[in-house]
Amino acid sequence: MEPSQGVKIDKNNNKKPEQRPVFNPDELEARWMQMQTAGPSNEHTALLGIYERLLHRGALRTWAKPLAVPDMAALYAALPNFAQPLDEVKRQLALSQDSDEGLALMPMLLLGPPGIGKTHFARQLAQLVGTRA
Repeated sequence: MEPSQGVKIDKNNNKKPEQRPVFNPDELEARWMQMQTAGPSNEHTALLGIYERLLHRGALRTWAKPLAVPDMAALYAALPNFAQPLDEVKRQLALSQDSDEGLALMPMLLLGPPGIGKTHFARQLAQLVGTRA
């Protein structure tokens, strides 16, 4: 696996992925409070739940940026049913090389019966970009 930017070395010489905030907790909490006082609605109920989960988990997320576009031939060979999402990942990896930001992948919805490799795909993808699934 290629080395990644956004990796720190801790005091025990272990690699730790860098974490960066993905939202402003104060802003999110202010919006959450506004919705709380606005009164109940179906739309607000769903959004309030999302806001609560985000606030509970915190704003920090693992940041990954491979230093080069990794060789993905083995993934294409091992996961032939995932060629379309792999193409998108490859495109985003290439675009991230021209940016100072970390790799930002669009969310993917993987549909299919148990056993076709959805979890395996997610784990392989995480390993490819140097983060965890």
